[in-house]
Amino acid sequence: MPVLTTPIGVLLTLQLAAAPPAPPPPPTASPDPTPSSEGASSDLAAEAPVPDWVPEGGSSAHKTEVDPHEMNRKVRTAARTTIAGGGIVLVGVAGGIAGLLMYSIPKKQLTKLTDDTGHYKPGDAKRQSAIATMQAAPYVAYAGVGLVVVGILTAAIAGARFKKLRENKRTSMAFGPMHMFKGGGLSAEVRF
Repeated sequence: MPVLTTPIGVLLTLQLAAAPPAPPPPPTASPDPTPSSEGASSDLAAEAPVPDWVPEGGSSAHKTEVDPHEMNRKVRTAARTTIAGGGIVLVGVAGGIAGLLMYSIPKKQLTKLTDDTGHYKPGDAKRQSAIATMQAAPYVAYAGVGLVVVGILTAAIAGARFKKLRENKRTSMAFGPMHMFKGGGLSAEVRF
């Protein structure tokens, strides 16, 4: 016989709603002990030396003089710089497109502002605005092109550094015992 879950859910909800709330936990001691209660132990904790990273492993494949945390930080920095270079390229492309639009749209407006004889109306504010926009367009476009060049160089240099650091970090070979169901063996691990 199937059991309906709706009545069980309603009964469980009513039972939980009728239960009194849990009492608050007792106050704990402050995590920052005062020097008078702890004595010299807080002074010793401040003076405790932080050990340097010691390379472990006896084989030449694992022996390295570089702290892996420092290597990870360098890899992350190179990756962020590569992404930033790509972002600079995108901003430069947007600037170049804006410069082209600043030139082409006012040029079309100027053709609409001519009278029947093909001459411009004297003293037209829209005409002066279009001319000023067209004069500023090359500066915006060239600044965008400059940002594209800077972004490409930044991304290329940081990408090459990222690739080199990642190769140095990931290429390793390790040998070790392998436990099997009926005996043992030697396992080799190569990471790329």
